[in-house]
Amino acid sequence: MLLFASFAGKLVGAGLPAYWVGLGPREASAVGIAMGGRSAVELVVASIAERAGVFDGAARDDPIVSSLFSCLVVTAIVTALLTPLVLR
Repeated sequence: MLLFASFAGKLVGAGLPAYWVGLGPREASAVGIAMGGRSAVELVVASIAERAGVFDGAARDDPIVSSLFSCLVVTAIVTALLTPLVLR
């Protein structure tokens, strides 16, 4: 679900504006898909959240929150690797 949300968010967040400014559907989709390779932003946000203690504290007993940082890192890596394959 996290991978789907990552790709869908970038497709909608970058593809729709590209379509609105005049690119065709194919080109706008390519812009949205290509944003999947920009995983550095995800890694920076996850790193800042970890340093701020978002993944510590009271939520330590919650298995979802305790593994969320790892999930975000894996999602960033997988989206970066899948982007060229999907663009093809």
